[in-house]
Amino acid sequence: MVKKVSRERVALFEERLSGAPTEETLDLSPLVSDDDVWPVIEAMFKDFRHALGAQQTESFDNFIDRRIPLILEAIGTFTVFGPDSSTKVKLMITNPRLLSPRYKDQHGKSRKLWPSMALSHNHSYLGNLIVDIHYTNIKGEVNVYEDQVISSIPVMIGSRWCTTRGKSRASLLKHNEPLDNPGGYFIVRPKAEDGVAQEKVIFVY
Repeated sequence: MVKKVSRERVALFEERLSGAPTEETLDLSPLVSDDDVWPVIEAMFKDFRHALGAQQTESFDNFIDRRIPLILEAIGTFTVFGPDSSTKVKLMITNPRLLSPRYKDQHGKSRKLWPSMALSHNHSYLGNLIVDIHYTNIKGEVNVYEDQVISSIPVMIGSRWCTTRGKSRASLLKHNEPLDNPGGYFIVRPKAEDGVAQEKVIFVY
């Protein structure tokens, strides 16, 4: 349960945190009771694997789902000049999508890349970022090139694009994946890299 806090109370609380003098004594009566805290703790122990890495994986999911499209939307249409600076074309990039990590076997067939496989074969755990490119030539004609790969992005273990997400215990064991892996880190050749999580107080008005 989330308790709503008045703006005045938040202002007093922020002044107390900053050390600034306040004219009014702040009532620090519990905003969160034991009845509010224990359900959260019990939920963490019920699914600790998800809870330990959820802060990182949900942040990564938000970055891919919302931040990248917002960045591309803010850029909008941009102009690319030729060698003589007089020739120019316009480009606009839309509809970004991240693909789950894959690799090609010895027969050239594309297969899912599992985190344990990436570690054992010294591969980075990457997914291709594909977009649609709107190209306007010097005559003003517009062509759309769909599903163009413009980059490869490290995929966070346990995120929506991770091969292990939503898989059964049997499937994880079959591919030598640890059952208690909380995720929240990247595999960038030749080792696993942890992300630095940052916490910030968020008030609900």
